[in-house]
Amino acid sequence: MVRPPAEQPSRRTAVLEERLRELRGRRDLTAADRRRLEAILREIGNLGGISLDDLLKPDKPDKPGGPNDDPIPVAGDFQGAEIEPAQIAKLIGKMAGDPPRGVDGLDFVIGSVLGQLRAERPETLPAKPVPSGRKGAVLPMSTAALGPLLQLAALRRTEGEASAVWDDGTNQLVVHAAKVSSAVTEGLVRICVPVECDQASGDMEIAFAVGSGARVAGMIMATADRPAGEPLIARVWGEALTAFAYGILLDLADSLAGASGRDERNDRLVPRGLVARRGQLRVETQARFAYDRSAK
Repeated sequence: MVRPPAEQPSRRTAVLEERLRELRGRRDLTAADRRRLEAILREIGNLGGISLDDLLKPDKPDKPGGPNDDPIPVAGDFQGAEIEPAQIAKLIGKMAGDPPRGVDGLDFVIGSVLGQLRAERPETLPAKPVPSGRKGAVLPMSTAALGPLLQLAALRRTEGEASAVWDDGTNQLVVHAAKVSSAVTEGLVRICVPVECDQASGDMEIAFAVGSGARVAGMIMATADRPAGEPLIARVWGEALTAFAYGILLDLADSLAGASGRDERNDRLVPRGLVARRGQLRVETQARFAYDRSAK
């Protein structure tokens, strides 16, 4: 005689409950497994027809992409050898002299440095075009390498003047572009701009919070409402100094990314993120997305 279908789940539930109680007595279960078993036993009346394997799976599987996880490669991303910051710093030390007249100093030096790196270690930079939206190389800059490059970026902003005079119609400020320096700590890039005026002089420091080992920020940066340093200069020239420092940091990232490779439409790669570690700034690169073409 066959039991009515309505009775079958009840019988299977009883067997399942018995097996779960036996399983609960095992010594090799983790604390998390025991908690799941207890939760299952409390609601056992609604679990007919479900297998033990299904029940013992975590409710919420671990999510990928934690701060300490290695990035998961995506098809089309460049997967080359890691670049050592000392390699780039050494090449910059050789090539950061006076660039030829009539050329952009920042692009010339960075292009020469990455060109030499490509010749010495071709596996570190993309040899083929990077597909749209995919990642390029990661370019690590030590503090020693950042200094000369930021100075070249600052000279671009002052049209080659080592010391430029800013004039707002009422006040004047001398900005020593050729003496710009930087410091990098975890998640923070500090740019120091030496300045002087009739009333005061000194170094004005603009700090930018960027990505870190535990925080992904892309190209988003945050800063204070005015630079650190001489209060009078910060009050009058704070906004202009912040814009100046922000501009040279963006120019540096853009020049590095552009010299590192090309995309499938032969456009230069662009920066996708800045990551600051102690003593090192990493510029992450990528190919433009298709809808970014009009933004060039």
